[in-house]
Amino acid sequence: RRRGSSRRRLLALAGATGSVDAEIRWVFANENDAASLLGWIFAGGWENMPGFTFDGYLQALGPITKLSGPTQSLIPAEFNPDKLEYAVELPAGTSHVAITIPAPVPAIAGSSIEINGVRYTPGSLLSVVVPPCALGPFHCDARVMIITIKVCVFDNCVSYVLTITIPVVPIPADDASLRSLNISAGPFNDAGGSAAEEDRLILTYQPPFYYSTRKYKTSVDIAQQVLYVSAAPNNPRYSRFLINGRPALPYMEVALPLSVLRDQLRGVITIRVIGEDNVTSADVLIRVFLQSPDTPAGLAAEAANMLDGLAGKYGFDGGHL
Repeated sequence: RRRGSSRRRLLALAGATGSVDAEIRWVFANENDAASLLGWIFAGGWENMPGFTFDGYLQALGPITKLSGPTQSLIPAEFNPDKLEYAVELPAGTSHVAITIPAPVPAIAGSSIEINGVRYTPGSLLSVVVPPCALGPFHCDARVMIITIKVCVFDNCVSYVLTITIPVVPIPADDASLRSLNISAGPFNDAGGSAAEEDRLILTYQPPFYYSTRKYKTSVDIAQQVLYVSAAPNNPRYSRFLINGRPALPYMEVALPLSVLRDQLRGVITIRVIGEDNVTSADVLIRVFLQSPDTPAGLAAEAANMLDGLAGKYGFDGGHL
């Protein structure tokens, strides 16, 4: 019994042989008791307790979690000077991790602290920046960052490692943005089907992909014969996902013969996402400049763009001739 709150039960299996896999679940009435026990176990606190034995493999006990209705969150162990590794989960959307390490009292001669390789002044507030979502808000998977705190007294040093997890930011129901966009080109194979991966050319488009960009441009030699497009909505609970008006699957390639792109689609590929709310929609347009010895570069796409200059004027929201 620890502080009258946590309980230990001894199980004796008389006459049993072989190995047993067991799941042990402890329930604590007080969150601090759970954190204290976990810190005590990791620090080997039982070693100085006469008559108390503790099987070493149980040091893997954890993680300890807190349940609040359907929500489960991690409870890290309390700090212990002998415990060198900690796992911490921070709220979704966290942008900075604030760290304060009190100055020792009395002062210790020759002591120094570095956080992620930067000298730290005890008692000050250090804010460590969480890496931002490269593709914009609501586009991050769970992020993991490591903070290393190195503490030295003259040449004797020890490092504490904090593994910090920031969970996924909930995606709103009206999100109709893309998470990815990939374009490649290649010839028909001998059977008239899609080109093998090794025979394809990865196409670079401009501007670089970003969740809020709605128009891209790329070019391809018409000798490539087929254009391959794959994309994915950011929200996995999207209502509909269309490429050129036809239902598509996330990350699944759609093959477009360049002759069809030129003659029927006027050099324009349209990707539409309808959000989870079944109301919000967004179109992404890809202008493809078809290049050949007989046709000025981008002639088909240029023709398709003739009305772009009027978009947003006189009540006109864009279109094609």
